[in-house]
Amino acid sequence: MTAFPKLGVVALIGVLSSVVPAQADVVGQSQLGFVSRNALIVAGSPAAVWKQLVTPSSWWSSDHTFSGDAANLTLDPVAGGCFCEKLPADQASSATSAKSSQGVNLAARGGVEHMRVVYVDRAKALRMVGSLGPLQSEAVTATLTITPQSG
Repeated sequence: MTAFPKLGVVALIGVLSSVVPAQADVVGQSQLGFVSRNALIVAGSPAAVWKQLVTPSSWWSSDHTFSGDAANLTLDPVAGGCFCEKLPADQASSATSAKSSQGVNLAARGGVEHMRVVYVDRAKALRMVGSLGPLQSEAVTATLTITPQSG
């Protein structure tokens, strides 16, 4: 079993189907913000848990996306990598302009950067910085650190 405590965001509570319920604790707070620690235990080898973690479309709720479909989420687990969401074109516009004259696929109408990877070491941590969902239009930034622990 591998434990993954998380700081800052509760987004991964439903990560895998075989998790032990998580408990969230506020471990620090000030007028400038707060830090929460959430821990859950995920059954599986570290490699299997890592593979699932970096595939957000398999655990993120479609209800918490701009596109309405978690299948549009990706996470590139490298420094500078993006936890991003593709915004597919509306059905009407994609039917008429699916390809340009150069054959380039124009099916996406845009995208969203949810967070940016700032540290990655598969054996130690995945850390991302950014603003999720409605916080993007505010002056709010969060840091999400996910660390494995033997447990």
